[in-house]
Amino acid sequence: MGNELDGQEFDAVIADEISMTLPPLLFLAARRAKSRVVLVGDFLQLPPIIRSDAEISTERLREDAFHLSGIVIGRGLAKDSQVLTSLTTQRRMAPPIADAARRLAYDGAKLCLKDHSSLRGRSVPVWLGFLPENPLVIIDTSDIHRWSGKQPGTLSRFNFYSANLAVELAGMAAAGLPAPQEDERPIGIVTPYAAQRRLLMRQVQAMKLTKWVTAGTVHTFQGSEADLIIFDSVLDEPYWSSRLTNPDRLNEVLRDLNVAVTRAKYKLVFIGSSEWLNQHARPASALGHLWAFLKDKADLASAFELVGQGFAQRVMKVRDDAAWRVPESPKNGLPMHELLDETSFFGRFLPDLQAAQKSIFGLVPFFGEYRWPKIEPYFERLWKEE
Repeated sequence: MGNELDGQEFDAVIADEISMTLPPLLFLAARRAKSRVVLVGDFLQLPPIIRSDAEISTERLREDAFHLSGIVIGRGLAKDSQVLTSLTTQRRMAPPIADAARRLAYDGAKLCLKDHSSLRGRSVPVWLGFLPENPLVIIDTSDIHRWSGKQPGTLSRFNFYSANLAVELAGMAAAGLPAPQEDERPIGIVTPYAAQRRLLMRQVQAMKLTKWVTAGTVHTFQGSEADLIIFDSVLDEPYWSSRLTNPDRLNEVLRDLNVAVTRAKYKLVFIGSSEWLNQHARPASALGHLWAFLKDKADLASAFELVGQGFAQRVMKVRDDAAWRVPESPKNGLPMHELLDETSFFGRFLPDLQAAQKSIFGLVPFFGEYRWPKIEPYFERLWKEE
């Protein structure tokens, strides 16, 4: 889109990730080729992203090159094509993770996706040993009674508890790792929602995990990979519907989930509430497809048992020479990040309330009719001081 290619010609032009590429940009690049244009991509991954409310923009630009050319119709190949070569062997994912991709996308499209022989017996990094041995893991949040919110004016969801949980898991993994080389982040946290992405990114930065962890939406992860992928599904009460569980959005959401799953090399960790998913992720929906597969093939771990109380203390015991440790408050040396319950919450909250200098923002689940009388005097004092 810049002027770097002005006046240049090449014998061949190769364009990658063409499922996401706007077709006019492919035309601009292709006109620089004298002899050959090679387009590389996966039509079962994300389509072009259109940031426009104009119907004509969506109609003309959202369809990818595979569908525009007629090689692909719907989720499958239309016919044999002389210009198409299919790559049939994957070398990234542990075979059970590849099985999830086959279930979501490739079997339905009648495409062969074989596992390369080098994946058999491949050793798993030692730092992933705190997770179950199975490459597929469900972290069930039902027992911690989390809930989901909605960003005002949008349909984007967020979930404070699942964001904390995802970052805590990333911290437990990072504690067993040396400082990585630049731009080699071995841990990825993927979420379907932009509101959750912003929350996750703030959490990762606050926990000083940016050297080890990338957090983003599915769209930011296409074309990348990580040893450990944590998928934060976000969804929970009080909402019962979502794009991910809408059967009418099956094909497009399957592409999203396929990208999320296929980023993982050794471990795919799915964070979600079994109670909510069993009730609302119906088999006819894309998330229902994935959930049915994971229930059958993944190991199930309780969120509270895996993370639970004492997160900071447990992480600090992983390695004496760990490159990452839980950040401490510069004032009192206490961990900046703790998982609190209705008993331990107030011992931390009241000193924080008294220490506030400019503003207070709280989204608090423990203020009921029995506890509010104990808290109200503190707020009254602050209001009078203001």
